[in-house]
Amino acid sequence: MHKGGIMSETLAQAPRQRPIGVTIIAVLVIIAGLIAIIGGILGFLGIGIAGSHIPKILDAIAIIALVLLIIFGLANLIVGWGLWTLKAWAFWITVVVEILTIADHIFAWIFHHIGTGSLIIDIVIPVVVVVYLLADRNVREAFRT
Repeated sequence: MHKGGIMSETLAQAPRQRPIGVTIIAVLVIIAGLIAIIGGILGFLGIGIAGSHIPKILDAIAIIALVLLIIFGLANLIVGWGLWTLKAWAFWITVVVEILTIADHIFAWIFHHIGTGSLIIDIVIPVVVVVYLLADRNVREAFRT
């Protein structure tokens, strides 16, 4: 097909296929975001029900924590959408967050003396996600990274 002397096929990028692993990660991130948002909303309902039975300082701390929970939930929804639509920024945010999660669990293992079994369980998924995203050529090509 020619359009004004320029082949339109050479201008169009090849359609990208979302790898199944990316689909699974995106869905899990979105579910985590929804759970966080619902938890935040239910927490606010709980504060409302408890009313004056909660000391004011605890009430303020709870409100801050619930607002942060909802913000993190919204961030998960955004990153999940970015993964679903193969946005490079979502790829890199996921890699960085998972690496920080691994570091956090190792730090907790060293300084808070959590059990080795707990460490292994806690870092398996983040390690698998990072290795999958960085080592799988099809994934990198899908995100064009």
